[in-house]
Amino acid sequence: MGIYKDGKLERYTFIDVFYNAETKRLQSPLNWWQIWMEIMEDVDPPMWVYKFTWFIEDYRRWIRRPRGVTSNYNAPKKTYILHSVSEEEDFDYDGAGDCHYYEDNYEEFDTEEDALKYLKKNIYGEDRLPSKLDTVEEFCQQYGFKFYERKYG
Repeated sequence: MGIYKDGKLERYTFIDVFYNAETKRLQSPLNWWQIWMEIMEDVDPPMWVYKFTWFIEDYRRWIRRPRGVTSNYNAPKKTYILHSVSEEEDFDYDGAGDCHYYEDNYEEFDTEEDALKYLKKNIYGEDRLPSKLDTVEEFCQQYGFKFYERKYG
């Protein structure tokens, strides 16, 4: 039901979102948002309109997902966690000045060999030469790391 001028479509009306004048049928609700955005070229709709459409899109994705646990997801049987503690520096502008604190760092690996490669690549001695340690246990003893194995049921 657009407004025509000299035989050409001048602009759409709000009814065009829901009703197609050419086919004489109601538009599919799936097309309402696209038609609305074409009509509202220069005007931004209010935020609640965006949130509602995001909700609808999330709902459509949720509806298409298979029910229950699928066989597509293969959870790892176990992973490895490397825990280290590092001393960090910061400056407190409220009057305390320089602050030193300890921060826990966790790295997750799929295999123990990946953890060993990571340690050999990133851990250096005081002379900036790579360490000559051969196992993760040796790195843990030398540098105070903790190495955990996480098992999934």
